[in-house]
Amino acid sequence: MSLNWYVLRAISGKENKIKTYLEKEINRNNLQKFIPEIMIPHEKVYVMRNGKKKMKERNYLPGYVLVSADFSHGEVQQVVRSVPGVIGFLGSGTGASKVPIPLRESEINRLVKLLSGRKNKLKQWQNK
Repeated sequence: MSLNWYVLRAISGKENKIKTYLEKEINRNNLQKFIPEIMIPHEKVYVMRNGKKKMKERNYLPGYVLVSADFSHGEVQQVVRSVPGVIGFLGSGTGASKVPIPLRESEINRLVKLLSGRKNKLKQWQNK
């Protein structure tokens, strides 16, 4: 079994709801072995409102959800695509024949480093 990270295109602003739906579908179909992790990169920023400093979470990649998955099981890709609010995977091809392309390890490492390395803002890679 080879797990890879894939980028799932989603309706912007609905990422958390899509993650919740996806987790329910994974549990309902007993696919936890094939999709063990779903992540939405967040960053915490401080905003001044009415003279008060407030912390706000902001999506680092609006409209995208990162999914660790093994597509060797034929049902996995269909379950992910059928979730309401999911547009599809980033990949090659067009339409329904689009083949998901996994992220390279260097891309994942760079994203984690970018999220954890910023100054003046508290960054975190949040599995929410």
